[in-house]
Amino acid sequence: MFTSNQVKGAPVLVSSEHVRGGQAQAIVASSGCANVCTGERGIADAREMTRIVGDLLRIPAGHVLVAATGVIGVPLPMDKIRAAMPNLVKSLSPQGGRAAAEAIMTTDTKPKEAAVRVEIAGRPVTIGGIAKGVAMLEPHLATMFCFVASDAAVARGALGSGSTAGRRSLLQQNHRRLRSVDELITVAVLTNGSPRTRR
Repeated sequence: MFTSNQVKGAPVLVSSEHVRGGQAQAIVASSGCANVCTGERGIADAREMTRIVGDLLRIPAGHVLVAATGVIGVPLPMDKIRAAMPNLVKSLSPQGGRAAAEAIMTTDTKPKEAAVRVEIAGRPVTIGGIAKGVAMLEPHLATMFCFVASDAAVARGALGSGSTAGRRSLLQQNHRRLRSVDELITVAVLTNGSPRTRR
C-alpha cells in the first residue's frame, strides 16, 4: 500500500514497479533524505539501492522494496550508501527489530515496534513489525512507514483483505487526511513461509 498523493517520490515509484511482480523479499529503508523531487537521478539512485541489496542478498533486485524519509529535494548520498551496504547486510539479525525501528526514525520521539508469537493450525508463527510516523503540519504532509514480517505460510493473494484493513487503519492515523509524497503510507508485509509453519 503506497501513498495516494499524485506526486510520488522515487522510492515509491520504484517500489510500486517491484510489487507488480508479486514478490518481495527485502526492504531497504533510509532516513535523513527522502529522495523526492530529485528527478531521474532519484529514480536511478533508488534502483541502484535495490540492485546493491539484491546482489548482497543474492535475490533479484525486483524483489527488493526501497523506502526513504527525510529532507525533500536533496539527492541521496550514494557514496555513503554504497560503502555502508555490505556491513548493513552482514549485521542482519533476527534480533535486529529495535535497530531497524530506530534507524527509520526522523522526528519520532521513540521507536515503534511490536512482535508476537502465536499458534496457527497448531504451528508456531512469529509476526513482527516496525513503524515510523509523525504528522508534519508543514508542508502539509503526513509521513508513515509500516513494515511487517512473518514466518507464516501465506498463500499469494491471501493478504488482500488485510491490506484493505491496513489502508482503513492507516488513513485514520493520517493527520487531517494529509498525504505524503514519499513515505509508503505503507503496509509492506513480507512472509517467508518457514518450513516449520507450512502444512
